[in-house]
Amino acid sequence: MKILFVAAEVAPLAKVGGLADVAGALPLALADRGHDVRILMPYYGLIDVTASSKPSPIIKNLKDTLLESVGGETYVAQTLLGDRVPVYLVRPERWFGSATRSEDLYAPEPEAYIAFARAAAVLSREGIHGWQPDVVHCHDWHTGLTPVYLRLDESGRKPGCVFTIHNLAYSGFFPKNVMQDAGLPDELYTMDGLEYYGGFSFLKAGMVYADMVNTVSPAYAREVETEEYGGGMAGLVRHLREQGRFIGILNGIDQAAHDPSTDPDLPAHYSADDLAGKAVCKAVLQADCGLKPDPRVPVIGMVSRICDQKGHDLVAESAGAIVAAGAQLVVLGVGDPAMTEALQRSAADHAGEMAVKVGYDAYLASRIYAGADMFLMPSRFEPCGLGQLIAMRYGTVPVVRLTGGLADTVRDADSHPRSGNGFGFLDVSGEALIDAVHRAIRAYRVPRRWERIVLRGMQGQYGWAGAVLHYERLYRRADRVRR
Repeated sequence: MKILFVAAEVAPLAKVGGLADVAGALPLALADRGHDVRILMPYYGLIDVTASSKPSPIIKNLKDTLLESVGGETYVAQTLLGDRVPVYLVRPERWFGSATRSEDLYAPEPEAYIAFARAAAVLSREGIHGWQPDVVHCHDWHTGLTPVYLRLDESGRKPGCVFTIHNLAYSGFFPKNVMQDAGLPDELYTMDGLEYYGGFSFLKAGMVYADMVNTVSPAYAREVETEEYGGGMAGLVRHLREQGRFIGILNGIDQAAHDPSTDPDLPAHYSADDLAGKAVCKAVLQADCGLKPDPRVPVIGMVSRICDQKGHDLVAESAGAIVAAGAQLVVLGVGDPAMTEALQRSAADHAGEMAVKVGYDAYLASRIYAGADMFLMPSRFEPCGLGQLIAMRYGTVPVVRLTGGLADTVRDADSHPRSGNGFGFLDVSGEALIDAVHRAIRAYRVPRRWERIVLRGMQGQYGWAGAVLHYERLYRRADRVRR
């Protein structure tokens, strides 16, 4: 099957969050299964540095009246992901070229994503050097208009369209007039069409007009049917499920890239057969982060965007109790300034026991995954979560709020003594978080029990093999029912 991925970020070319990891790993897994997979993404300035092969031009100016009005002349180049998946890079002259850092990837103007979505639809329809997809796989709100443009086009054979929601909280909500800027007719502005609480949502557009819709874990797919998690989209989600058009597919990780026995960023390597190197990684992490060197003290790591969703406010208010319980804490991330400042104040109050590193640092992230004993994810909601999977791969025991993909992948070791691979809690509160940390520390103090929990995590299978089969079925259904 010929599959075109459309995503605003793709690792390792350009990354802000987990979307990039999925958009970079799933195409390779599908290619390994014999599919002809291509990727379409914005041509950010930083890609000239991150691409393993220099981008080469394939289309000097993609002709389309709407595209020209919102983006100007649009240039398309090509590079490779790995050594086998072509990546098409779209650069409207007004957008994307100035983004030379991860922090600058996302433009606030909707016109940037109108241009990107329109380019994806035009290239899908007209083909790229004779190649046309059977299925277009769009990711998150930035691509939400591509399914609309594909469905409205009456010029020829339409590809099937799959739309994946990585986080329903980001709806791409703009004033109603943006719909006119996108060249969409007023008759589409209805409650069961493009209208969304008096405005216009790119995410809703993708959900309504795609042939099949999925999110990135079964538990999150169930949660977003409720008002608590689905908000204004809950009714639409229930409608799509009733139509057989909405499912949850659990994300995977690239297990070869996340392997403590080969990771080049680690000061020592180790495996489930020989854990000795993990103690070296812990000692180096404590030294690098200014923590008191003590192999007996459990180190808790946290790597994520700093925001309310990820529960950093709970961590800031609980930091004193975590340190008092006999643990050290390392937080890496970038995001909400107020939460970042609160965490930094906590670290200053607990010098030598807590460190906060602000920024996106893949090198340090690997060292935290390897050097920490526990990995903290107190998320209010978590569509899938990749951190807990990476942590378990590195023998670092997750302590999580049991929501979304965290509930699908982490089993509480107290509730499931024979199969538990982490510790979980339900309430969104500092008290519940602290209780879970206390339980994890008690287990840590019993070395034989702790090693069993560590090994269960390390021996789990977190790759893409299972998810690829589900996506193949999703693509076949989208191709069959395309509207």
